[in-house]
Amino acid sequence: MGDLLGYFINPLGAYMPHFTLTSFLTGFIPGFMVFYILKRCRTLPIIFISISIGQLISSLILVPYFINLLFGVPFTVLMPPRLVSQLINIPIYAYFIKTLLNYNAVKIRKIEAGKSC
Repeated sequence: MGDLLGYFINPLGAYMPHFTLTSFLTGFIPGFMVFYILKRCRTLPIIFISISIGQLISSLILVPYFINLLFGVPFTVLMPPRLVSQLINIPIYAYFIKTLLNYNAVKIRKIEAGKSC
């Protein structure tokens, strides 16, 4: 949403939907995994794994591929800083999401008592 709105407010070059799709997948993949594939188990390891998979697909595979495809930047230049940043970001994201899920205002659906992960 921010990519589209930002482009219409201040268009500074061609709009590239590749990165909008990647931003969508960065948030969609972990949420989909936790709520549907992993049966709504919201433990820290499950959240960590789902965020890791989402970041692996979006930030470590798709974004470098699109940058290489569109601008010709080699993967050997793109991957080392991305690997280091994801090693730092993934635990931080998992901690923040677990903290937010502990608050009642953020809970979307209440998990039934006694339901095992």
